[in-house]
Amino acid sequence: LLPKEEYPNSWLYRFQLISERRIKLINRNAVTWNRMFIALLFGVVIGSLFANTPNNLGGALAKNGYIFLHCFIVLMLSAAVTLPSCFRERSTLFKHRSAEFYDSKSSYIALLLTDAPLSILEACLLAIISYFWVGMRTEAGSF
Repeated sequence: LLPKEEYPNSWLYRFQLISERRIKLINRNAVTWNRMFIALLFGVVIGSLFANTPNNLGGALAKNGYIFLHCFIVLMLSAAVTLPSCFRERSTLFKHRSAEFYDSKSSYIALLLTDAPLSILEACLLAIISYFWVGMRTEAGSF
């Protein structure tokens, strides 16, 4: 039903161009590096809130609260930066799409793959600081 889209360049080339552009935008944005600082700060705050929880029933409930709070903060930190960024990029995407510079698929995949490492790094920073401070299990057999 829909006409086949023809572009002069391959999908991989378009993806590479969009990824490079997105990486430049990420590096120029001051919020990118503030995200890492905020993750470190939240790691210290959460770690101090749940520090040295005992290994009894009360401690188990506190550790469940820690896991919930940790997951919630990771989701909120990622969503607070990624969602506004997606909405800001929409107008650019629509302009480029209407001029047929590239297709939406390559744009969205590039956006996902360039934002994902930052979100993963953010979550790891938050977890590394607070996980051991709270007294969670360190043996690999527990997992």
